Amino acid sequence: MKYIMLSKQSKQNAIIKYLSKNDFDGDICVKELKEKDVNEIYDLYIHNDERVNTKTTNPGYYGVYYKINKQYDNMVLYYTKAISKNQKDDGALNELYDYWEQHSDVPSKITQVCDILEKENQTEFNRFNKLRILSLKNNPEPKIVIDPFNKINDSIETFIKNNELNKIYELYDKCDNDELKKKYLTKVILIPNFELSKIMIHDIMKMDFGDNVLTEINLIKCMYAGYRIDIQNIELEKFYDKYKRSNDDEIKKDCLIKLVSFSDFKPTKEMLNDIFRLEFDSKSPPEIHMIKSIFAGIK
Repeated sequence: MKYIMLSKQSKQNAIIKYLSKNDFDGDICVKELKEKDVNEIYDLYIHNDERVNTKTTNPGYYGVYYKINKQYDNMVLYYTKAISKNQKDDGALNELYDYWEQHSDVPSKITQVCDILEKENQTEFNRFNKLRILSLKNNPEPKIVIDPFNKINDSIETFIKNNELNKIYELYDKCDNDELKKKYLTKVILIPNFELSKIMIHDIMKMDFGDNVLTEINLIKCMYAGYRIDIQNIELEKFYDKYKRSNDDEIKKDCLIKLVSFSDFKPTKEMLNDIFRLEFDSKSPPEIHMIKSIFAGIK
């Protein structure tokens, strides 16, 4: 694109006239510009030539241009760049502040300017921060909803990779609602050599998995249709399994405390040894202390 060759002063005068016509005062600043910058801004203002906008060292002039042409997203972008370059650029600061007073629906962009100003211009930071707080109040940012199963799923993948299938059972206790349980069961039922516990089978039977249910889930439902699983025995089995699969003394203690409350509980030799070996406080069930007394000295 070729333009008529003009002197630097002629172009400066044209820029000043353009600014004045649109109610901007730039007389002093324009006269201090280098010739390269004068050429760039002249082409922008007079010929609407935006070709160098991404590489410009004069973002404030682009902010003015985009404001005049009602391209407000670009205006905000270039005034923000101007403030990043010079935290005391009064023109860019006032233009953005005035605009956001009327259009404070973009708290993230106001926050960006606050971050730029916080260390270098505390006075302006305080002014813009009030706008930011008001904007956040009027336009609360949507909360990011994170699927709670993601963390459980990541742990399952880690245990599979490390060939620690026993640890996968413990994750089922973290599934505290039916939706999490369904996601867990849909995941683990496809793991080779993974055996479902009784309580998992019980939950599969009572829950509705919808129309897109896995064939493997339906097979379990068919296999156990009409078969009554005693709830108490399921809970008993749950703590038996947890006890057998754990090497942690605190988990073992917790399981033993739970197990002695079941009327069908029959402690194994290993459980008796652990009851003798582990320390239980006075708040533990009396059954624990009774077992300690009756079998004291028996190995």
